Amino acid sequence: MSQEKVNKYKLDKNARKEQIRIEKRNALIRKSIGIVVAVSLVAWIGISSVNLYLNSRPRPEITVDYSAIETFISDLNTTE
Repeated sequence: MSQEKVNKYKLDKNARKEQIRIEKRNALIRKSIGIVVAVSLVAWIGISSVNLYLNSRPRPEITVDYSAIETFISDLNTTE
């Protein structure tokens, strides 16, 4: 091989290493983004289903007896 071919081969080899490093980095970024999107989707579905379940349950009705407060206020007004 001539020296030019040897030098070209070395440059190509270094370029391949750099290209492989860039491809691995891009693959890692794609995987990370995919995992974040998948986890977000699962969390959203989970929260939505819990909210649907909680909203479908009947809510208990609470009645408050204000008679004690009304008598207290009327006693305050009558003592004046």
